[in-house]
Amino acid sequence: VEVEGENGCPILRGHPRFVVSGDPAGKVRLHSPSNLRVEHVLDAHTGSLSDFDVHGNTVVTCGFSSRMGNLAVDHILMVYDLRMMRATTPVQVAMEPFLLRFIPSFSSRLAILSASGQLQLLETSNSDLCLCQVETPGAMFLTFDIAPTCQAMAFGDSAGYLHVYATNPEAMFNAHPRDTEFPDPIDPIPHIPLDDVLAPLASVPLPFCPAGQPYLSDWPAQFTKKVYW
Repeated sequence: VEVEGENGCPILRGHPRFVVSGDPAGKVRLHSPSNLRVEHVLDAHTGSLSDFDVHGNTVVTCGFSSRMGNLAVDHILMVYDLRMMRATTPVQVAMEPFLLRFIPSFSSRLAILSASGQLQLLETSNSDLCLCQVETPGAMFLTFDIAPTCQAMAFGDSAGYLHVYATNPEAMFNAHPRDTEFPDPIDPIPHIPLDDVLAPLASVPLPFCPAGQPYLSDWPAQFTKKVYW
C-alpha cells in the first residue's frame, strides 16, 4: 500500500478506529482501517517528527521545529484529542524529547526519553517532574519500548546494546504468556553401512514430490524395463 506523501512513513501505530502513521515532515495521518484512506492530518511540528504514541483518544508527539532555517528540538509535547480532532494543552518537558511511549496501565502517563538517555515520567494533565538518567557509554539512544505488563522498559543505543530496566528480578514481559509452539521433531533416518548389500533400502522413507517433478534417482524410461519376480 502506498502511503501519501513523498517523505515515506517511518512510524506506524495501531488504534481501534484508525491506522496512525507519521512522516519526517512533522505530520501525523489518521487512516481508515478498511482502505487506508487518509481521514485526518495533524500538523504536529514545523520541522520534523521524532516520535509519537497513541493511547485511547489521545495522540502525543515529539519532534523538531524549523527556526531560521535550522532544526531545533521542541521542548513541548503536542497533545491531540481524537474525539474532537484538535490540539489540546501541550506539555512542557525538562529535557530534549526524542522518543516517547504511553505506560500501558495508566491512561495519561508518559515515559519520554532523550537521545542522551534522560528519562522523564509525567502525566499529560500535570507537569510533575520525575527525571532520571539511563546510563550509556556515550552512545545515542535510538529505540525504546515498554512491556505490556509495565514491569520492564528496554532501551536500544547506537553501540548495539540493549538496556533493560525491570520492577523486580522476575519481571513478566507478556500479560498473557503461553508455551512456545515448536514443530514436530523429525524422525531420524536409520544408518545403513555402504558395504551392506543386504540392507533393506525401503527402511529409508521416500519423500513425496510435487506432481510432475521426478525423483533425482529416477532413470529415463529407455534405460528401464519392468521385471516381475
